[in-house]
Amino acid sequence: MTNNNWSDPARPGVPMNPEQSGWHCIQEPGEDPEFAFWRSKPFLGECRGCWEMKGTEDDFEPHEISNWRYLRPCSLDDPTPAEVDARVKDARRVALEEAARRLEELHHQHKYNPETGEGSEHDTGYYRALSEGAAAIRALKGEGDD
Repeated sequence: MTNNNWSDPARPGVPMNPEQSGWHCIQEPGEDPEFAFWRSKPFLGECRGCWEMKGTEDDFEPHEISNWRYLRPCSLDDPTPAEVDARVKDARRVALEEAARRLEELHHQHKYNPETGEGSEHDTGYYRALSEGAAAIRALKGEGDD
């Protein structure tokens, strides 16, 4: 990043993911940060690859704001902290269940079967550990859900 934080030093004034239209937070020197809309495609004959500033009808070319500071891409629909927390917890539950399922799958694939003689009865401690590992992982799924 440049000293003004633009993602491509060769293209100051152009945001991250310039091929996608969307909202970004930028800051004019000495001013408060503001939302600006990056338009990647022309709209009704207007410019392509330019900024629409909130509260003005003017469009700005990248070179016109190259001395501004780029803060981050954003969305007016950014999730709340509670929504992010819920998504993280859901993803954690899914990942833990997948890990437990995989351990059980390994346990059942290699478990000693005295009827068929498949597997190794010498590895029962290993396979018991797989089964216990799956149970321990499932127990973690509920932790941290306060």
